[in-house]
Amino acid sequence: MSASSGRTGRPPLTEARKAEIRLEIARAAVELFVAQGVTATTGEQIGQAVGVSARTVWRYFPSKESCVRPLFSAGIGVIAARLREWPPGLPLADLFAPDLAAGLLAATGPDGATG
Repeated sequence: MSASSGRTGRPPLTEARKAEIRLEIARAAVELFVAQGVTATTGEQIGQAVGVSARTVWRYFPSKESCVRPLFSAGIGVIAARLREWPPGLPLADLFAPDLAAGLLAATGPDGATG
């Protein structure tokens, strides 16, 4: 294939970048849901908050409610990691107290990093 007959336009997104976009959409959706409610929030508003089109939002999620799934998945990952570190004798509430106090579970990325 010659350079002139190759693909034009933007290069395809990496899986890592797609995951970042999903997380950005999820965070924006939550902020809008809190501010104005789920019913009043549109896919177009979610996309505008992230800087993408509503079409892009729908490419990643089948419904506006499903936009929050990446945050749940990230939170479950943090919880599982914390449980693996759970020392004997420590009450469960104490295990998660630092995360909950700092709000880290809500702001956690897919790799456990905050942002």
